[in-house]
Amino acid sequence: TSMDYLQRIVQMCKDNNAQLLLIAVPFGDDYDDEYKGKRQQTVNAAELWAKEQGIPFLNLPYMNKETGLDMKTDFADRAHLNEKGNRKITDFLAEYIMNRYGLYNPIPDPGPADK
Repeated sequence: TSMDYLQRIVQMCKDNNAQLLLIAVPFGDDYDDEYKGKRQQTVNAAELWAKEQGIPFLNLPYMNKETGLDMKTDFADRAHLNEKGNRKITDFLAEYIMNRYGLYNPIPDPGPADK
């Protein structure tokens, strides 16, 4: 099952002294309520499990303010981010990972004009 694979990943991380970060990716707003409810149940269960395991979990569907994601303009379709949305999430994750894990980026930021 999926949980068996996740447990194996957790164990591999422990065995190799690697830190694990679980992420729920953003999804569009125009799903029907039944599908959204099922997907949200899965995300909620994953978040609870991660908390119980002491594994950090980013619930990106609920972090639009932090990521700057706009549900109307940053999706290519109801399930996939477009290029602009991908850039926002990538930039957010890079910043989050660098700050949380004490990493640095040796490549200078090109600035907003080149993004």
